[in-house]
Amino acid sequence: MFINDKIKPMQTLIFTGGNHAEENIIKKYATDYKHIIAADSGLDAVNKFKLIPNYIIGDMDSLKDNRLLAKYKNAKIETHPSDKDFTDTELALQVASRLGTEQITLFGGGGSMRMDHLIYFLKVFEIENPPRLWVFDTGLGFCFGSDTDVKKLYLKPPIKSTVSVFNINSKTVFNEPPCIKSKGLHWSLDKVDWKAGGASISNRSDTETIELTSYTGRFLVLTELY
Repeated sequence: MFINDKIKPMQTLIFTGGNHAEENIIKKYATDYKHIIAADSGLDAVNKFKLIPNYIIGDMDSLKDNRLLAKYKNAKIETHPSDKDFTDTELALQVASRLGTEQITLFGGGGSMRMDHLIYFLKVFEIENPPRLWVFDTGLGFCFGSDTDVKKLYLKPPIKSTVSVFNINSKTVFNEPPCIKSKGLHWSLDKVDWKAGGASISNRSDTETIELTSYTGRFLVLTELY
């Protein structure tokens, strides 16, 4: 999926609310984990895909069937009030951090999310240890950058499929403007004004393998499901 100079296993899977990919996609990427964290209605997805959560986090206000809490009684359950100034996904990320997680894969957050939640959801890629992979109902997201342990990506989406690249405002202070190089995309990323918050929208893959290298900055790459 991606290659870097210090490969680490994806140790924690976080399932959130929103729309999820089909089961074959979930099973493909839900591997090599130590922990599964279900954030509120993410437990519905965990149950649907026949996975076993270690942690269940949230206010449970959008969980379809509260009887699932009893079904997974061996999981550690953290119930929070619904009247709070943070999201259940944030809570799940905090748990992952406490567990000493090296890599996070995030599932969910697809089209059925509230718009304010979706906009804020994207900010999870700005934190110190962001999810490296995001699997949602219509695509995949890959977060990498010069301030993370993943500085180079090799992706293999279908040829001629859509690929979009966004600069992420991480908490790291860089001495140089964002710089990313690519091989295999139809339009070069060299002409994008990343410093001004630019993005490469609806680019496309021209070769079997796309190579992306971050020299400065953090980026989120969105592709079609594969």
